[in-house]
Amino acid sequence: MKIKNILLLGFVLVFLQACHSPSKMYVDGFEDDFGDSGFGDDGFGAVPPDALMAKGPVVAEASMAPSARSAKVQELPVKSNSEAEGRKIIYNAQLVLVVDDFAATESAIHLQLKNVKGWLQSSRNSYFRMRVPAENLNQFIKALYELGVVKSKVFESNDVTEQFLDVELRLKNAEKALERLRELYNKAKAVKDILLIEKEITRLSTQIESFKGKLKFWKNQVAYSTVTLNLEKSRDAVATYYSPFYWLNDLAMNLNSSLQAREVSSFWSSIKVDWPEDFVVLSHSKQYASAMTAEGVFASVKTQKTSTPANLNFWSIQAKNVLEKAKFIRIGTDKEIKLENGKAVHIFKGKQGQKSYWLILSVEGLKVQMTEIWGPKEAMDTNAPQLDAFIKSL
Repeated sequence: MKIKNILLLGFVLVFLQACHSPSKMYVDGFEDDFGDSGFGDDGFGAVPPDALMAKGPVVAEASMAPSARSAKVQELPVKSNSEAEGRKIIYNAQLVLVVDDFAATESAIHLQLKNVKGWLQSSRNSYFRMRVPAENLNQFIKALYELGVVKSKVFESNDVTEQFLDVELRLKNAEKALERLRELYNKAKAVKDILLIEKEITRLSTQIESFKGKLKFWKNQVAYSTVTLNLEKSRDAVATYYSPFYWLNDLAMNLNSSLQAREVSSFWSSIKVDWPEDFVVLSHSKQYASAMTAEGVFASVKTQKTSTPANLNFWSIQAKNVLEKAKFIRIGTDKEIKLENGKAVHIFKGKQGQKSYWLILSVEGLKVQMTEIWGPKEAMDTNAPQLDAFIKSL
């Protein structure tokens, strides 16, 4: 009987050795052996969350199919339930927003987190790290888009299904082996056998806790997405684009400042403007005119003579590049219309933080006319009918 037990013990030890062989896995760039999980009760343990995000997406085991590997996408990340059914997918997002007012934006972030049942994990100055339920991630991302201009965005979709199932199977096998070891322990009589079994029970118990920690971590990551957000102030944001047409780079130049009153002399000017009733003229020269309202809505009209002819569509594309890529204005309206006099104009309406900005372009031969209107969003909304009538008069 004793010999039979020893042979059986030898079989169990061989099984344990096979289970204990290190199987390397990478979770969000964190390399870990199954023998030492390092995960605590909250699913993170000694692994800093910042380290996980910093090291990139999941790198699967070599046997993993290419289709299941991590993917970076530029649209909203979370698939529908039918698309991701039965899969363990971790969705994370990293955004950089250009905003006008840090304090107002931070308050809005807290409100949106509450709306999607998420929470702020950490923050430092203009940096925010947040967790939101994965099913609410798209809703939260769309809400963040409304707070400023998106300077950059990265969405990560990390499929850990195969790793999860592998660890789940190893856990079940380890629990069965532990149960059998305890049976052998109760039957063992020789001190040598007892000590050997105790050692393996301890090692196997540690492995089981490691497996459980990994599964708990993955479940947490699948259920709650991590969103990291960096804010940049609009006037401090570094331009990532410069137009080859130098004069277009001046668009929205005064969006975060005020115009100054200058000489008003329209006699020799090529610009004829019929300002709305509430506007007070600030300046009028040969190729430039400006005015403002008491509520801080500004308007300017400028003409630029070009060296070579180009149509309205060409100049509209060039202007849009400047507004979006250099001035970080989020454009909502982008359309070409014909005025009552038959003149074609291209209208852009957008916003940057709490400011609204309109640009109206028209082309006549070598001359490009740019009409800019900007100011606080509420004041612009209040004056919208009057401003639309002004555009038609251009």
